[in-house]
Amino acid sequence: MDPIVHFITLGLPDVEMARRVSVEALAWPAAFEVPGEITVIQVVDTEDQVTAVLNVARDAGGTS
Repeated sequence: MDPIVHFITLGLPDVEMARRVSVEALAWPAAFEVPGEITVIQVVDTEDQVTAVLNVARDAGGTS
């Protein structure tokens, strides 16, 4: 069985910066938003996209 990623949840200190990177710079469409609180983006279906999401988290200070 191939591994499958269903959800990646990131708690980030700067939600607006992470949104700008994800939605504006990477052009991932927001599926749901509460401005300044949460942005839900449905994009993770390849290993490259998983890596990109984790890089956004790292750059925003969410993970090391």
